[in-house]
Amino acid sequence: PQKPSPRSWRTMSPSVSRRLPLVYHPHYSCSWPPKHRFPMSKFADLHAFLLTQPSVLATASWHQPELPPHAWVEAVHEREYYRAFLGSRLGDAEARRIGFREQLSRPELIRRTRLEVGGTVLTAKLALRHGLACNLAGGTHHAHAGAGSGFTILNDLA
Repeated sequence: PQKPSPRSWRTMSPSVSRRLPLVYHPHYSCSWPPKHRFPMSKFADLHAFLLTQPSVLATASWHQPELPPHAWVEAVHEREYYRAFLGSRLGDAEARRIGFREQLSRPELIRRTRLEVGGTVLTAKLALRHGLACNLAGGTHHAHAGAGSGFTILNDLA
């Protein structure tokens, strides 16, 4: 017996568009110390690579997230922790646990971290509408309600 062929994501949803939604923001990457263990440029590098792929250009639709409302983040994270992050008031021990130390108070990092949350929410909404969507950042899942950890400041998946 012949195996049924897997259905393409394009046939799984009654989407208006048959293009794969890809979510990206130019601020997903920010200037970063070249010798830092976290490869911040990976988000911009992935975007640049995808733009060189004819099959991606032919089948993708690009979407850009906005900054999420503070209430979204505060529904997951303790308000005190989140506001301390926004105000660059996290202590040395917290910064060390996250892994960004002196970078943690940089406005560019704060913006990109919030955009990543907005991107994950946008990606989920697009996936529900189209059957599949991909965020070129996100998946940061090590943060707890009241603390960041493992290069994760905000848990965008929660």
